[in-house]
Amino acid sequence: MPFMLFPHIQSPGVELQPVSAADGEKVYELLIQYGAGGLPTLEAFRRNNAGGAMAQFLVHGRAEERTVGVATLRDFNPAGHIKADIRVSTAHGPETTALVLNYAFAMWNLRKVYVHATEADHEAAGLADPLISPLLRREALLPRHVFARGRHWNLSVYSVYRDAWEKHAPDILDALVPTPDKEADDHA
Repeated sequence: MPFMLFPHIQSPGVELQPVSAADGEKVYELLIQYGAGGLPTLEAFRRNNAGGAMAQFLVHGRAEERTVGVATLRDFNPAGHIKADIRVSTAHGPETTALVLNYAFAMWNLRKVYVHATEADHEAAGLADPLISPLLRREALLPRHVFARGRHWNLSVYSVYRDAWEKHAPDILDALVPTPDKEADDHA
């Protein structure tokens, strides 16, 4: 029987909490905090934040009991791809990225998910993590493409293909998402 994807939104370390219209300023502040470049003014951001977004989450650190980032799935293309923008504290990058990738593939019939990252974002988004990095296919390198934190950064465009995700998702999700069977074993 093939593996069926389920759109998990929580793991032991993080919970993806859907963003509401009232969260606009908080999302803006988190994007600035985690180094997103090229943001408009807060007023323009409030008007257009949902533009192109299919799903947007505040990332809640469960141990810290506070928001530790923001993740957005946006720019859906009928050719079967979407962009994941993950801005999160380094400690929560791998779990957040795995949940966001899984959510995208579980919710939509996508061929691939793009993840854009500068050198500064790479580690924070968990892209160097051994669970995530083997799935990434670098599709482009845009030299000095992003201006943030007072300097220009190279931007790498990665993709994760559905077939690779479906092949590795059972192991990744087993490592991240508690199931009733695992929880019973842990308490035995």
